[in-house]
Amino acid sequence: MKPFLSTLSSLCLAGGIWYVSIQLATCQEKASQEFYKTCDELAKRWCGALLEATASIAKGKDGQELRIHWSIDYNGPRPPFTILEPSLTRAISNQTTVKFYAESKDGKRYAFEIAAPVPLGVSIPQPGWFVTAQKGEKATGTLVLSLARIKERYQHRHGDYSSESPVLRFQLEHTPSARGQNGQLDAWTGQLFSKVVLVPIKHW
Repeated sequence: MKPFLSTLSSLCLAGGIWYVSIQLATCQEKASQEFYKTCDELAKRWCGALLEATASIAKGKDGQELRIHWSIDYNGPRPPFTILEPSLTRAISNQTTVKFYAESKDGKRYAFEIAAPVPLGVSIPQPGWFVTAQKGEKATGTLVLSLARIKERYQHRHGDYSSESPVLRFQLEHTPSARGQNGQLDAWTGQLFSKVVLVPIKHW
C-alpha cells in the first residue's frame, strides 16, 4: 500500500508542477500580449502622417539581413508631403531608431535598440536626405541590418550567447526634427511609430 501511495503522491506532485508551469506560461503570454498592444497604440496617425513597417529576411553580401520596409502616408492639409527619410546609416542621431524585443525560452522579454549614427560635430541634413510624396502617394524605403549586428547588440546588452535565436520583434520609431531649411523644404516634423513587427527568423 505504501509504494502505491508514494507513487500516487509523486504523480500528484508532478501534476501540480505541470499545472503551475502552464499557469505561469499563460500569464507570461498574456503579459506579452498586453505589452505589445500598448506598443501598437503608439502606431497612430500624427499630424496627418502614418508610419507602417513590414519585415523580410534576405541574403546579403555579409550574410543574412533583416530588411525593414517602411512607408509613410499623409492625409494632412499641406501636400506634397516632405520628410527626413528614415535612415540607420546617415548621421541623424536618434531620429530613426529600431527598438527590438527578444523573448527567450525563459519567457522573459529583453529590449535593445539600434539607431542612426551620432554625428561627430554639427550635422545639417542635406536636401538629398529628405523624401517627398505627392498627394495620394506614399513615401517608401527599406532599412537594412545584418543579423550578425543584431545578434551582437543583443548579446552585448544581455549576455545571452546561445546559438538559438530568441523570438524577435521590433518597432520602428522615426522622430524627425529637421525641416530642411537649407533646401527650403519646410519638411514635416514629429514622432511616428510603426506597429510591432515579428522578425521571420528561426536561427541567427
